[in-house]
Amino acid sequence: MDVTGLNLNWAYIVPILLVLVLIHEWGHFVTARWVGIKVEEFGFGLPPRLFGFVRNGVLYSINALPIGGFVRMLGEDRASEDPAAFAQKRPWQRALVVSAGALMNFLFAVILLTAITSGYGRPTPTGHAEINGVVRGSPAEAAGWRPGDVIVSVAGTPVTEYRQLTPLIKQYAGQTITVELRRGDQTITTAITPRLNPPPGEGATGVVIAPQVEYVPLPLWEAAPASFGTALRISWAMLEGLGGLLVSLIDRSVSVGPMTGPIGMGQLVGEAVAQSQLPLWVTLANLTALLSLNLFLLNLLPLPALDGGRLLFIGIEVVRGRRIHPDREGLVHFVGLVVLLALIMVISVFDVTRILSGRPLLP
Repeated sequence: MDVTGLNLNWAYIVPILLVLVLIHEWGHFVTARWVGIKVEEFGFGLPPRLFGFVRNGVLYSINALPIGGFVRMLGEDRASEDPAAFAQKRPWQRALVVSAGALMNFLFAVILLTAITSGYGRPTPTGHAEINGVVRGSPAEAAGWRPGDVIVSVAGTPVTEYRQLTPLIKQYAGQTITVELRRGDQTITTAITPRLNPPPGEGATGVVIAPQVEYVPLPLWEAAPASFGTALRISWAMLEGLGGLLVSLIDRSVSVGPMTGPIGMGQLVGEAVAQSQLPLWVTLANLTALLSLNLFLLNLLPLPALDGGRLLFIGIEVVRGRRIHPDREGLVHFVGLVVLLALIMVISVFDVTRILSGRPLLP
């Protein structure tokens, strides 16, 4: 693989995160002003502040830590009697403002998925066996197989349905056989020896196989609701993944994939772009939609410093009939922010270690 090209591909994470952060904070900003809350600062990155300018009473700032962003509202984390203060608004208004950023990320993902579905197409399985990934050092890599290749025949037996492949390959474990591939408009004949005892999770040849898909564009009025449903399904799958992560913290026998921070996300984007057989704009739009949905869910977790943590405090207020003092709530969120930044730093160290060791995130 071209390391230089892969490194350049990692750079796509910068504009992706920039757009996602701006979309998220814009949701908070617009909704706050709509319900009459005074916005004091719209910041990209986290303090210390590098520079900024004031327009219509709002400070727009660029900050030193390029991790996320914020909208600072009057009376958000401190007591204020000003009627335009966050603390003076009704619980439903504050809940709407707090959740608006995450909801904007969800809406943005739906828009991107709609653009893909109507402009390029929705993936429709054909049933043929397509290679989605090739493990390094595997017989498939040695035979020259690539992601995007379609398996036509194995040892002279036509493969018309992808479920045929695994049992067919197992018949010839330890034997050198001929496998025909379709790569674009070409038919390629390869020789491969399936392994008798492959490493766990790799299979006899070391490939990830899935049904080949064709992309069928949908009209906009069909693409929008279909994309909304897709976004819901992806979000649910991510939520199940978070559940699996929590279970793994309790039960060490349960394993999940590696956690990644901003650096790891850059590696993931770089590898996905390098391996994708789709047009670049489709790949980047898909990745941006996935990361936007990830941001949507993570921000709604009921943890201090996150939007979900602020929603939790509003919920407690509704139940108990009075608000927790803003100064105390602000302290809780500050401590949560410090812990969150520390966690990001630790994860980043693991990300850098993995990259320097040459270990990929994708198969």
